[in-house]
Amino acid sequence: MRISSSMLHDRGSRAMGRAQERLVQLQNQLSTGKRVNTPSDDPIAASAGVRLSDSIAKNKQFLANQVIAKNNLQYGEQVIAEIGDTLQGLRERLIQGANGSLNSNDRRSIADELRSRYEGLLSMANARDENGNFLFSGGLATTQPFFGAAGGASYAGDQGRRSIQVSPSRIIPVAENGAEVFMRIRTGNGIFATSAGVSNTGTGLIDQGSVADYSLLTNGAYQITFSVTGPATTYDVIDATTLAVLSSGNNFTAGAGIQVAGMQVSISGTPANGDTFALQPSPTQSIFATVKQVIATLERGYSNPVEQARFITEMAAGIANLDQGLERTLTVRAQMGSNLREFELMTDSMQGLQNTLQGELSDLIDLDYAAAVSQFTREQQGLEAA
Repeated sequence: MRISSSMLHDRGSRAMGRAQERLVQLQNQLSTGKRVNTPSDDPIAASAGVRLSDSIAKNKQFLANQVIAKNNLQYGEQVIAEIGDTLQGLRERLIQGANGSLNSNDRRSIADELRSRYEGLLSMANARDENGNFLFSGGLATTQPFFGAAGGASYAGDQGRRSIQVSPSRIIPVAENGAEVFMRIRTGNGIFATSAGVSNTGTGLIDQGSVADYSLLTNGAYQITFSVTGPATTYDVIDATTLAVLSSGNNFTAGAGIQVAGMQVSISGTPANGDTFALQPSPTQSIFATVKQVIATLERGYSNPVEQARFITEMAAGIANLDQGLERTLTVRAQMGSNLREFELMTDSMQGLQNTLQGELSDLIDLDYAAAVSQFTREQQGLEAA
């Protein structure tokens, strides 16, 4: 093949053009600090970089979500702790109010204080987070959850729980459902509740009872009915649903245990003929209704031994119901604390993953300045020589 001068000239021109392109590419890399600025620079690295950038962006959002969720949980945990302290203070005042040495003025004074604490409790149940959202309205962040009512308080939130996705596989609730925290509280001992008949004329007192044998529980309601004939006091145990007499003529000993379908209670004092006491599966009741009930009991007081027996029974039931509400707040607080601990571990792990991904992305597309400057110098000198 004959090589002409024009062909040599064309080849030299194309070589200098390619050198100029390489020089421009190096100048662009040096100005951006990136080895890969367009897919054509390195198609394989560019494709991998897109995938890494997408993972980094998602993790960045998860880390931001974790900060939001952590802040919400920390504030919610603080409010729940304050609510628990309030309930504990209420309990202490109830125990004081049940003291038989107080007069009617003392009891009314305690009732006034409890009314003030009730308003504080209602205010805390309507607490907002730093963004102005209600903590205990479920999924209705902007809806005030609780309003005062004659029997306690009404709930206007929903039954859901606001949650945030904090990792590819983990969604954590950041706001509690007010109905679960305050409204649906088991009464009595949490398994069953006891009460005295409204028409009782004796001074019998029934305790809150306990479970003697879980295998015998039937989830049924029962009634203990007393008969007094001369010096003898006996009682019958009746199924309150079928009215069937389960046992009759049982000798009564004040303070001794009475077992009914796996439940055990004791009745003290002196029941009168026809007096009744009920045992039923623990119904649910709001903590607000419990406080309102004990306030009414304190204000009503008593003026004779029969009324005093009813007063003591109702106050004991109020304290037991308040204990169930306090137990609920402790459970909620413990769950929040567990979630916060999980956040600490999750954030550390995800931040480590984020650093790893960013390192891999940097290895793929970031520029080695020393090597690039050296190459730029060589290319420039070569071009100048050409």
